[in-house]
Amino acid sequence: MRYFAAILFLAVLTAAVTRLYDNLDFQRAVQAYLLAIPAVSQAANRNEILKLGPANRTVPIFENRMDSKSIFLQPDGSLVRQDLAAR
Repeated sequence: MRYFAAILFLAVLTAAVTRLYDNLDFQRAVQAYLLAIPAVSQAANRNEILKLGPANRTVPIFENRMDSKSIFLQPDGSLVRQDLAAR
């Protein structure tokens, strides 16, 4: 009976450890995705601004302020620099 109980305990423990590692993998994937959004947004903005003119010489000026209908991931590019400066 003890042998069966030990095997059952190990099976339950193995399943619990597997679920914990799966949860950690999921959390890390979500964290990586969320941390990549500002960098991806900055790269997309830069690529689109380069279509308007030469690099480091073109500044887009918008007639209206950003609102919920804007198609930018993150219109304020300063968050990337603040994040990199904090590290």
